Amino acid sequence: MAAIDEAIALAQKWLSVWAVCSAVLVPAAAVSFFRLGVAWLLVALGAYLCSLQFLKCLFDLFVAIWFRWHVLNEKAALPIPTALDDQRVDWWTFIRAGYDSVPYDEGDGLRSETLCLAGRPWRVLCRGSVRIPVFKKRHSAKANGHTLYDQHYVRIAAYCRLIEEAEQAESPYGIILFDDCYKGWAINAAADQRRIPLAHALEGARERIQTSLEGGKPKEAAESFCKGCPTGKPHAYRLGKTETLRRGVPLPVFGAIGRDGRVYHSACGDHFEWLPPHERVKQKGLVLPSTEAAAQP
Repeated sequence: MAAIDEAIALAQKWLSVWAVCSAVLVPAAAVSFFRLGVAWLLVALGAYLCSLQFLKCLFDLFVAIWFRWHVLNEKAALPIPTALDDQRVDWWTFIRAGYDSVPYDEGDGLRSETLCLAGRPWRVLCRGSVRIPVFKKRHSAKANGHTLYDQHYVRIAAYCRLIEEAEQAESPYGIILFDDCYKGWAINAAADQRRIPLAHALEGARERIQTSLEGGKPKEAAESFCKGCPTGKPHAYRLGKTETLRRGVPLPVFGAIGRDGRVYHSACGDHFEWLPPHERVKQKGLVLPSTEAAAQP
């Protein structure tokens, strides 16, 4: 709430400044049109820019006041910490309940010697001994971008475990916020057990990484794992811009040909030299060059 009040005060301050500038320059532009000739253009440009800044500050003030009203009037309840089912949440409910939103964008992040794992959530909501990790989900085409996959549950479980071990705090659940709004899901820290257990996911990931480092190819994952994964999402290849880096060195592009004749590749495909069964593969009609040649008479 303090941050919102500061934003309102700052917007009001600059709104007053740009209002005075506009009040002086707009009439001056009208008068100078008849007296200054070509120099009128400079005065008119100044008046135009001041008016744009005034409107921008007015919009920022409106948004900040709306946020403040939303925080004070939001009636949604906090999620039940022991509930295993996913629960709908609103970001402002936590702010109104006294949680501090702490960014975790500095330092080495959280580390766990037990899991041999390190990570950093987008933010952590803190109140007393409770820490709630939060990360934002990228928008996708399905269900207005609000569909959750196994990877999201594993990620929440990992963040909760990291917080509990690194900070000796309670972390009963985490929050996945959608990047197009301030709403999301509260996910229980043990929800991964109903999908892919964290230990199993880590073991599989490390096995694939080790196989790749040794020059081999890991087992192909199930299609359900890959269809919405951003790492396996194919995008058009652009020389010098879309290459996948491993330790700062560009990897060879493992490309597939689309119906439009363009070459597409993904970070996962470049790393493991395969065509991940992402949902966009069918949309683009992607085939590997060898497959395309074999299909021609």
